[in-house]
Amino acid sequence: GWTMRSQIGTRLTESRPEPDAALARGTDADYISRQPGPADLGLVVEVADSSLARDEQDKTRIYARDRIPVYWVVNLVDRRVEVFTDPTGPDPGPGAADPDPHYRARTDYPAGSAVPVALDGAAVGTVPVDDLLP
Repeated sequence: GWTMRSQIGTRLTESRPEPDAALARGTDADYISRQPGPADLGLVVEVADSSLARDEQDKTRIYARDRIPVYWVVNLVDRRVEVFTDPTGPDPGPGAADPDPHYRARTDYPAGSAVPVALDGAAVGTVPVDDLLP
């Protein structure tokens, strides 16, 4: 029920990012005439070296705004995978106690460990961090 997409655009509310990888509902045929939107995406992955600050800060806000449930940063600098979950959703507006969209939870998985893969809140497997690092 899921397809892996690599460096292909997505259609979010305020941007059109091209994540390094994403798991989208359905098959490739479902996206022949359209890009996946927020409701289609179960997991988004960015691989970060020189883009680390942007991927940890700016893109967390972009993906959290549209409630992408799971966001991974494959951090090549520190040799770990950072998993962001529990997005807040859209900017609540001026005067809000926490005005910026963000993920409420972050878990880091160092080299030598395995990252759990969860889709729709259910664990479906794991990926060894070493398989994601050069």
